[in-house]
Amino acid sequence: MENSADQVRAEVIGGVIFIRTHGHISEDVVQQRHSLMLRSFDATGFKNILFDARSAECPSDAASRLQKTLNAQFVERDLRLAVVVSDSPMAYKARQTFFGLHHRVFYDDVASAAKWLQESGDSD
Repeated sequence: MENSADQVRAEVIGGVIFIRTHGHISEDVVQQRHSLMLRSFDATGFKNILFDARSAECPSDAASRLQKTLNAQFVERDLRLAVVVSDSPMAYKARQTFFGLHHRVFYDDVASAAKWLQESGDSD
């Protein structure tokens, strides 16, 4: 089993916080991804978050439930979220998991996701 820290990477590009995830999305991976996102937000103040899950597997039900709990922190900080996925099952799961947030799901198109974020509001 991979270490969750090895499955999640964060970087800031052009006012967007990119969080890339690969492999199985477990509860540990969700927590690691969320922690990286919050640290990046605290360091930059940027409200545009892009979860790149193109090389990730569908999250477990427990991981989705945990993410739904953590979503309140997106609302508190008025964050905008783009989720990039590779297939329909991941898109369906993402829509269920992030329902109610200012978000949009994209299929294999990181550039369009970043553009949507940048056009949907200021980064700071």
